[in-house]
Amino acid sequence: MYELIVHDDAADDLARILEHDPPAGVLLIALLEQLECDQDLLDRLTQNGFGGRPAHPQPRTAKFNVRTWGQAQIHNMNMWRLRGFDDECSDYRCIYAFQPLIDTYVILGIGRKADTATKIEEFDYELDSDLSLRIQAAYRQLMEE
Repeated sequence: MYELIVHDDAADDLARILEHDPPAGVLLIALLEQLECDQDLLDRLTQNGFGGRPAHPQPRTAKFNVRTWGQAQIHNMNMWRLRGFDDECSDYRCIYAFQPLIDTYVILGIGRKADTATKIEEFDYELDSDLSLRIQAAYRQLMEE
């Protein structure tokens, strides 16, 4: 059975999102709670391209999409990103690692897609941004445990 864990850093990100963008925070929490309870959805978290696009979900019932974090994968970090389709949270990206030996997904950080100025850390997929560096540090620590 798969397991979903929210890292302390990601929990802090959620708290900031709830403070500055409550509708998005509530929907992100609901999405993560739905994932925790659904083995089929958890299995989708390592299917690159699952979910399609918000305007054309694949399958039709998809509420999110999944992509590899290409830059991290190039550097041998098994990290992915999740994007919810609800309008209020579609600007946010949940970055997570998958630990295949123990079938565990760990949400390492949540940031707003970099293109708007907010009080929430932005995620731009580059490895040298502040949020990316923090996520990479959490990933390395996770892999050492």
